[in-house]
Amino acid sequence: MRRKLYWYKQNLENTLRMTSSYFDKSEFYNEFKNNDRFKLDNKDGNNNLEITNVQISDSAVYHCICVGHHIHFLMNVYVTIKNFSAGLWINQMALETVKPGISLVLNCKVHFGTCAGQYRVHWFKQSEESAAGVLYSHGGSSDQCDNNTNTSTNSCVYSLPIHNVSSEQTGTYYCAVDACGQVLFGNGTRVNMKS
Repeated sequence: MRRKLYWYKQNLENTLRMTSSYFDKSEFYNEFKNNDRFKLDNKDGNNNLEITNVQISDSAVYHCICVGHHIHFLMNVYVTIKNFSAGLWINQMALETVKPGISLVLNCKVHFGTCAGQYRVHWFKQSEESAAGVLYSHGGSSDQCDNNTNTSTNSCVYSLPIHNVSSEQTGTYYCAVDACGQVLFGNGTRVNMKS
């Protein structure tokens, strides 16, 4: 059976937008249609989405999906801002290994630098069993950050508690900040089970 291949864009508001499809020919949808910055490379069975002249609005999770007898998420790609202005950056622990049934708190330290104004902090989870999705969002700048507020460095720690850890909670948890008109993703914390 022949497969149909799709790209979807998932923004920080957890909205999925169909970007493109490929069966016999490439087709783009929504704001991606007739936009020269987006192209599909379908040579040799590939379904590579190419974005040129990358803009802040392109920051998102992009899902490559195959539809045949079943729906398969082939790939999730995080497009992030690397050269972030105003000194904003995120620090996450790379790995947490826990025993089953133990509770765990993941921390995301956000350094806001000179960035002022409204911001939102989001948590994503990606695992082999499921596509990435927004788990939790901290509200605007009036929200208090958890405990470790340091006014001298303008940094906050945002926490995500995970209770009674089981194999279903394993995967990589990403912290993302939407601030100053830009989006920045952390490198992610991998949660593994200890045997």
